[in-house]
Amino acid sequence: MTQTMKYPAFFFAFLFFFFGVHGISPAEAQNGSNAPLSESPAAGPSPGAEEAGPGDGGTVAIPEASAPVPSGAGEPATAGAEAPEKAPEEAEETTLAPSAAAPSPATETSGETPAGSAPGASGSAEVAPVPAAEGTAAAAETPTLAADATTGTQTTESAAAAGESDKLLGTEMEAYELFNKGLYPQAAAKYLELADATEKELGPDDPKTLRAKVHYSIAHRKAGYFTEAVAYIEKISPAVLNAFGEFSRENVDLENNDIISRLHGSILDKKLEESAGLLAETAVAAREGHFGPDHPETLTTKRIQLQIKHFARQLTVGDLSALKDIAEKQAVVLGANHPETLETRHELASATMDFYEKEEIPLTPEIEDDIRRLIMETLAEREAVFGQIHPDVSETMSLVTILDMQVGDYREAYDVMANVSDIEVRTLGPNHPWSVNSYVIMATLLRDLGHRDEMMAAFDKALASTLEFYKTENRRTNLMRRYLAVAYAFDLRDYKKAAELLRTVLNWQEKNIGENDEDTLLTMTLLARILDESGNVPAAKTLYEKILKQKTASLGETHEETVGVSNRLSYLDVPENDAKKAREIHERVYEKTKALLGPDHLETLRAQLPLALFYWSEGDDLKAGEHLESVVGRLTDIKGADDLETLNARSHLAHLYFDLGDFEKARDIATQILWTREQTQGERHEDTVYARHDLARIYLASRNFPKARPLFESVVDSQTELYGPEDERTLSSREQLGGLYAAMGERSLARQTFMSLLADVEKIRGQRDPVTTKIRNQLALVF
Repeated sequence: MTQTMKYPAFFFAFLFFFFGVHGISPAEAQNGSNAPLSESPAAGPSPGAEEAGPGDGGTVAIPEASAPVPSGAGEPATAGAEAPEKAPEEAEETTLAPSAAAPSPATETSGETPAGSAPGASGSAEVAPVPAAEGTAAAAETPTLAADATTGTQTTESAAAAGESDKLLGTEMEAYELFNKGLYPQAAAKYLELADATEKELGPDDPKTLRAKVHYSIAHRKAGYFTEAVAYIEKISPAVLNAFGEFSRENVDLENNDIISRLHGSILDKKLEESAGLLAETAVAAREGHFGPDHPETLTTKRIQLQIKHFARQLTVGDLSALKDIAEKQAVVLGANHPETLETRHELASATMDFYEKEEIPLTPEIEDDIRRLIMETLAEREAVFGQIHPDVSETMSLVTILDMQVGDYREAYDVMANVSDIEVRTLGPNHPWSVNSYVIMATLLRDLGHRDEMMAAFDKALASTLEFYKTENRRTNLMRRYLAVAYAFDLRDYKKAAELLRTVLNWQEKNIGENDEDTLLTMTLLARILDESGNVPAAKTLYEKILKQKTASLGETHEETVGVSNRLSYLDVPENDAKKAREIHERVYEKTKALLGPDHLETLRAQLPLALFYWSEGDDLKAGEHLESVVGRLTDIKGADDLETLNARSHLAHLYFDLGDFEKARDIATQILWTREQTQGERHEDTVYARHDLARIYLASRNFPKARPLFESVVDSQTELYGPEDERTLSSREQLGGLYAAMGERSLARQTFMSLLADVEKIRGQRDPVTTKIRNQLALVF
């Protein structure tokens, strides 16, 4: 089943799953933390498609190729920015068909997620078997009773053979029915039983034996055993090619399964991703030459090739157009509701969402409506084909979750994801990689909703299930540990536990995949950041120096990644109580970065921002304002006014004006930020709620109570829905709203607000806590 990279990039780049970027404080700036540390599980969202009519693959909101598209190369060099998976869409092809004489169940599609992506999502249409044409190896598949040539009566020997044949057909039908229901682990076991029985009865090279083995390889991969499927395919491939021919359905299905197994197996062995791309390129060329460019087999393989690019986050506007073209052609040659067509439309929706997120192109309400329409149509059609309890249905349902997350509708997203998880557990089992991916996404959503304890339980479950499934240490198990470590560090502030987990991961990575592997370097960076946060600066410096040495050797001194690591290392030397030295370091980092990369490079601007915030923290408002305005102006020119990084810098500028008492300038900037976030991120997104809160504070400070009131009421409603009434963020906003009612002379509303607030604070903090006493005093003032 296909599941999307969420998060995502989670992560979402737009997915600030773990660490929403709302700007940093001047104090944080002194440590150089100008970009939040995030390792968000999840797959990243993306935009959409219009209603599809008969024979139409759906009109997707693909950016114009001629329009300038942000490169995405300048995304914040955030330590640990990594999106868990659900990963790119998987595509497929297969007919797990019983013999020609058997009743032919409905066509079957099934998507899936490479274990460990992000995240991403991946799907594949496994088409119901079509009886082989006369003259092919499969044409004589129908089991029959052997008759005596002379008397026409059945012999004892032939009767025994017929009984065995009936038994094989029964096993075949059982396997096929299990596969059609999405019960892939059970189907794999049954196909293996069939393959062993036919080999014993008919021999290893008999077409029936080989066909059962092909079907087993597909079901085995869908049961989550990606690398094992690759090894099995390599073992049987020569015999299948010899028996059926290069362009037979059996060989084409086996080759497609090999490509997809390698793609999903790349989470355990990165070399498999490259080999998947090479195989797909060869397969597309061969099938275009044999079948023609618009034949269903060619179209399926082209989709698989694009799904590999999706997995690697290398899709272009042209690739999205190609996916749309494939969907439209499949609708014509196969039908608009054919599983292959639906799979391509699913992939188109997921890939478009991820493309918008990666390139940081705003997802406008219109685009959101288009993509949601395509997703919901595909979901309804898949439910009609497979029923509600099937992995393909949960695959498309997961895209609804991603879209809801992007617009900040976390509660709705969680409810949908809980349904996705239920389907996966029921069909695939609790330890299947796709089920684990759902636990990770649900953990992320629980974090967004403020349920930290439940979040940790979900991450623990994901790690335990992964260890149970694989029974050994590998990339995937350590990826789960890394997610858990980030949650311990940045949600629970349990740096000791986080560091222990990351050291376990790092030891395994250095031993098994090498010090220079990207995953190893990411773990080092995360550990260095955590050590710094916990006050162990010497250990953090040692790691950063090691990372810098490796980056310098592989990328060179002037590469932006090398410069970024060097800057983070420099910030570790910023003293807490020596403003002069701190100023020297911030200024030196900025000037060095500007000299190496130029004044308009994103890494330069990311060094200029903490310098501006340092000036602000030291009371040098003039220099702070000059640098902040410069950063905002350059980011606007480079990334656009609606870009999230630009919005975050503008938010700092609004806060500076607010602190200076220039409420008019602060209000103008905050108003524009709020409008932009509402348009691009949605009215209920966490970032939008923060922006609304900022504007409410500005109106409150300038005593424009009529303007402040609806904003604060909206903030409280949104935070209550997002995080619950007892979350610290919600409690703080409720307190401010009560104060606003009191200032407006609305004593009755103020009393109601403070009484309700006091009851919740007493329950959480106790009756003698200073915060409780403060709320009690505020309540007394409005009686």
